[in-house]
Parts: sequence; C-alpha cells; structure tokens
Amino acid sequence: RNRLNGHFSYTPPEYGDRIKYGKPYHVHTFSRYFPIEKYFKEHPEWYAWSMKKNVRIDNGQLCLSNKEMLEVFKQKVKDSIAASYKLSDMRGETRPEFFSVSLNDVEGLCECNDCTQQYKEKGQSGYALAFVNKIADYISNIYPEVNIETLVYWQYRVPPLDATRPAKNVMIRL
Repeated sequence: RNRLNGHFSYTPPEYGDRIKYGKPYHVHTFSRYFPIEKYFKEHPEWYAWSMKKNVRIDNGQLCLSNKEMLEVFKQKVKDSIAASYKLSDMRGETRPEFFSVSLNDVEGLCECNDCTQQYKEKGQSGYALAFVNKIADYISNIYPEVNIETLVYWQYRVPPLDATRPAKNVMIRL
C-alpha cells in the first residue's frame, strides 16, 4: 500500500535498492507484449480460442501452442531486455534482474485442440510453465544473467500433472 517494497519501491542503492523488473511490466505481460489493438486483426490465431463462442477471444490471452507467436514472443522479450538495459545504463542505474512472462489476469484460456491436449497432459500450470520455459531457454543463451519471472495463482496454483518444472532461469512468483 505504501509502495515500500518490490517493483514500486524507489529505494536508492545506498539504502538497499529494490527488485527491478524490465519492461514491459512486472506482471500480466501477455497483453503488453501483444496488445490486441495492434495484433488481433492481423494475427487472430495468436489469441485464445473459445469453444463455447467458437471465436478467438480478444482479451489478450494467447494461444500458447501457436509456434509462430512463440517465435515472435522470444524476440519481443529479447528486445525488451536490450531496451531495458540500455535505459538503465543511460541513467546510471543497475540493470533489471527480472523480466515477466505471465498470463493476463482474465479468464479465457485457449481451448484449441492443441492447447486442450496440453492441459490434459500437463495440467494448466504445466501448460503455462512449458511455454514460459521455451522463452527462458532461448533467453538464457543470450542473457544468462536474466531471470524470467512468471506467476502461479488462480488456475495455476495446482502443480503440473507431468514432469514440467521451471527452467533454471525461471522464477515462480506466488
């Protein structure tokens, strides 16, 4: 409430500094990386499918089985790290340690056949974590010092049904 801790803290380094997140934000970043007003019209297949409505959902949740979107996402995270580092260096600040890759805070997970199959095999948390791990593995080769952070709550509180575990550079935030 008082913004004395975490991402919103402005504690200077001489007083202990703070946890620093790079752009675009510290939580719920799917719609920040892929804003619907910019991508939905041209790439609706990147967004979650609703079986009930029989349409792609324009709430910013993504289809995590879409391979093209995954490749674009990897590049966006890489570019975000580079931009965040450049800004920190320019300001003479320490570089961010964490970059969030986390689902939006809305209902409507993708119900396409591929995603539904992954839920059955991995559970919803395993489905989301497997996606985050792919991005983290890519980033670890370029920026080994970076931690990719993702959220575990709501439908992701239940551990994966399979052996999916966080990559070495993935931090779980409960």
